[in-house]
Amino acid sequence: LIQALEQYEGTFIVISHDRFFVENVATKIWYIEDYQLKEYPGTYAEYEQWQEDREKAAKKAGLPSPSAPKPQPKEEKKAEATPAKTASPDQKKALRELAEVEASIDKLEKEMAVYEKQLADPKIYQNTSQLKDTTVKFEQVKKELVKLNDRWEMLAEM
Repeated sequence: LIQALEQYEGTFIVISHDRFFVENVATKIWYIEDYQLKEYPGTYAEYEQWQEDREKAAKKAGLPSPSAPKPQPKEEKKAEATPAKTASPDQKKALRELAEVEASIDKLEKEMAVYEKQLADPKIYQNTSQLKDTTVKFEQVKKELVKLNDRWEMLAEM
């Protein structure tokens, strides 16, 4: 993959945790600083060295590290309080229902995966009654999942 990307003359964007891969293909680094997307025009190794140099210079000058997030004022933190603490009783009820709906969706998605796996097995097509039963259950779960997803969307918008 690295060789193919090195030979590629176009542009591509890579998001990876594999440092070896990034070090071998990246020629430009995008990073987030001060809540803004910024660009470093060099390889990943050069970017790391540049960051290290910046942090050393900031430490020498007695400034906070450029990559460290700035502390928020208490007023902003209060504004970002969790919805459950500042929610009205109706909102709390909606949040509880939202959690219940999410749990039901998760359960049905797992159930649906089981039916999909069964329907993907060629052996089921030899037993028509089992095929019919599994297909009916699959369709029921699918319909219920659509209803729950609609309900989830409605609750999430509140």
